Order: sequence, then structure tokens, then C-alpha cells
Amino acid sequence: MLRGKTIALILSLLITNAAYSQTGQFEFTAQREFGFGPDFGESLSGVLTIDYGAQADQVSTSPQTCGEEAFWFSGLFAVDVVTESGYVSGTTVDSGNLTAASFDHPCQTPTSSDSVHFIENIFDDNGAVKITRFENFDQRAAGDGVADWLEFDPAGDISSDSEFSIVVLSSQNFQTGEFSTWFYRVDSFRAIVTNIVIDGVDTEIADFDYNGTLVSELIQDAADNAKNHGKFVSEIAKLTKSLNKAGLLTKEERQLILNIAAQSSIGK
Repeated sequence: MLRGKTIALILSLLITNAAYSQTGQFEFTAQREFGFGPDFGESLSGVLTIDYGAQADQVSTSPQTCGEEAFWFSGLFAVDVVTESGYVSGTTVDSGNLTAASFDHPCQTPTSSDSVHFIENIFDDNGAVKITRFENFDQRAAGDGVADWLEFDPAGDISSDSEFSIVVLSSQNFQTGEFSTWFYRVDSFRAIVTNIVIDGVDTEIADFDYNGTLVSELIQDAADNAKNHGKFVSEIAKLTKSLNKAGLLTKEERQLILNIAAQSSIGK
């Protein structure tokens, strides 16, 4: 069970958004801890999407905390869940109002000086409100005073009391007065790894970040800007040569990507 102080933190409402794509996507499962009202089920699974490159829509500082609070109101932040009973809620399902937030208060007490991140989706239609929120409290190290998502470690040590992830599901029907809120504690978390695909052909090489941009995005940029097929293949040759020199691609992987690029219809 969660302690009273922690519950008070969870019940505050805040959230985020994006600008350019430096996206991470994660799958998670969670088990019900406590709540009230009609039941959603014992467990749930979901997907969390974060754009680490998103520029905040609002940043504020405070002399009392000497740190930052940042908010996002649009972009590639999303959280979606489905419970074992079939209840579905989230950003892509419900649309609604999405908010995301990052707090970093290094001058506060030890328990609140670390970074706090959460994402929330609020849906309002025909008297029904659904709230899906993902939260992570990272208490392993003091904050640096900069409110961003780069320090966010969604996996972390989810078995500890000081660092954990919580999903909150709520629904309310204003016509009947029926109201439910249930808290689920995350028990598994893993990154969703996608492969590099060229012109619909899967290279079976996991996509990865290179100088702040996914390799798949660099290949897509080359495809979009190629004046002809030869130019596209030439750009892919330059890119893969750099990746090989940086130790990020083997010679065999580089050759595989080059072969697929050469056989593609891009630029033709």
C-alpha cells in the first residue's frame, strides 16, 4: 500500500507535450492496489509514449525551490491502458485534453528535491469523465534544477518504495452519480524496440538513436530529399559509413542496409 504523503502527491493534476520526434515507447503492466466504486479489474496493460525532444509550452521558476516546473499541452506524449475486464482509456482512445509536466526542485526537502514526471489524459463526453495518468517518482539522486524528460527513467527500480510507477483510472457519470477511482502499481516495464525499415522492407536491425535522431528518421529524411535513386543510395552509404565508424553498425549490418536501399524503389 502507498503511504498518505505519497497518495497526496499522486492526487495532484499535471501533464505534457511535444515538438520534434525523439520518441521512446514503452509497454507496461500493473496490478490493482486500492480504490473505490465499480471495479475495472485486478490488472491492466498499457503503452506509454514520450517525445524526449519536446519543447515545453510553459516553464516557470520559483525562489523557494530554485528549480523549474515545465508543462506541455500538445505533442507526442500519450498513455493508453486496457484492463483485464476490457475497460479501455487513454490519449489515442479518448482523445480529450492531454497535459504533461516535469518538476525539478533541488532546493526543497530530500523527498521532494528529485525530478517528478507525469502524463494525464482527461476525457469529457456526454457527462462522462475518464482520467488515465502515469506517474514516476525518481528519488535516487538530487535534481539538477532543469525540468525536462531526459532524466525520466520509466523502468527504474519499480520494486522499491522510493521509486515506483502508478496508473490511476477514474470514471464518472454525472447523470447517475456513479464514480470510480482505482490505483494500479506498475510491475513490469520494457521499451518497445522497432526495427529499421526501408521502403517497406524490414532490415531486422533494431532502430537506435544517432546524435539525437533515430536512424530510421535519418533514412526517411534521405528518402524525402533524394532527387533520384542514386542520390538516395549515396546518402545511405554516407550515413552507414558514419555509423560503422562510430561502432554502431557492424560491416555486415551496413552492407545489409545498403543492399536493401539499392533494391528499393525510392527515387525511381
